[in-house]
Amino acid sequence: MTVTADALHTHRDHARYLVETKKAHYAFTVKKNQKGLHEQLRILP
Repeated sequence: MTVTADALHTHRDHARYLVETKKAHYAFTVKKNQKGLHEQLRILP
């Protein structure tokens, strides 16, 4: 199962629930107003 969600749901607890409880993959939207997370993703190779 793959779950997609908008930026409102881009939280570690939501991802953990999907992976550990539902055994699902996920794709979350990250917006620039989530400064720390956006920067971490921006600098990935």
